[in-house]
Amino acid sequence: MPRRAKPFFWRDGWYTDAGKERTFLADTEAEAAKALAKLQGRQAQGGREGANMPLTKLVDLFLDDVKATKAERTYEFYKEQFRYALRAWKGWRVGRVKKADVLKLRNDMAEKYKPATVNNVIRALRRLWRWGWKEAELLADDGPAAGVKRLSAEPRSRLMTNEEFRRLLAACKAPEQKIALYALRLTSMRPGEMRTAQRSMLDKEKRLLILRQHKTARTTKAKAPRVISLPAPLMKMIVWLEKKRPGVESLPLFPNSEGGRWTKDYFCVWFRRLRERASVEEKDGEQLVAYSSRHTILTQAARGGATGPQLQLLGGWTSLTMAKHYLHLSAEDVSRAGDLAAEALKKADEKERMGR
Repeated sequence: MPRRAKPFFWRDGWYTDAGKERTFLADTEAEAAKALAKLQGRQAQGGREGANMPLTKLVDLFLDDVKATKAERTYEFYKEQFRYALRAWKGWRVGRVKKADVLKLRNDMAEKYKPATVNNVIRALRRLWRWGWKEAELLADDGPAAGVKRLSAEPRSRLMTNEEFRRLLAACKAPEQKIALYALRLTSMRPGEMRTAQRSMLDKEKRLLILRQHKTARTTKAKAPRVISLPAPLMKMIVWLEKKRPGVESLPLFPNSEGGRWTKDYFCVWFRRLRERASVEEKDGEQLVAYSSRHTILTQAARGGATGPQLQLLGGWTSLTMAKHYLHLSAEDVSRAGDLAAEALKKADEKERMGR
């Protein structure tokens, strides 16, 4: 049976050979004993010491890294998700969190929140531990959230009708709020893109909004800006806003009623209250959300005959795979598409015969 490692005095202090090399511990035997215990604890974790770190500190380190390397909306996303876990595990250290705790958090949240919200929290926790393991080298493995199954979540299918849009407009309390709604209604921009757009991103002559940093900028191989076409009626509203609040290029293109930038929390709360004032009810268990406008215009574009590549550009997707989450086409739409394809084939055949 191997003897338990003890600190020993050598040359100028107390050392240990526990590990791959001789390591200095402290100047006194008592302090060396404590230092050896900590060293052995780190070795038991694969040389990582993050397990004894407060969970809040690990989250702060991760968020600092995200803020420095990712887009601001990514930072906001993770910051929002961690609030749920930090509230449930207040005062905990990283090593205390076990898989059973993550499962309990998931199941408790499932009683109050929708599956998509719960899954986002699990996703953020997985990323946190993986970052601490692979990148920061603070943790010994990928953590307790790895392998935790996400809840089954139905994709969004709610579209915004013209009547619902009119009621939302009528419930707005300021012209800036109405313009924000029009921006979502008349274009395919994501709510986050509307909130973060600046005047410097606008090409007035071509009526284009050019986003250098966007959701898919880091995932696509061919780096390209996201280009959003702005209809003439919306451009007139933008010009009106610029005349009302002239200023520097960094000002928001679609400001809130105070002239400032929409934050994610403020926008979500505002839209929820707007929906309540407009008396827009649930349909098939699904609430109308700001993203419903994006689903609506992309579905209408597909029904209007937009091609696959056109839809991909309009939606700002890296591939057409995402289209299935956004295009809510009925059996009649599919049938109509088949008829159009058959008609196009017939015309091509007739043209070929005439050319013989």
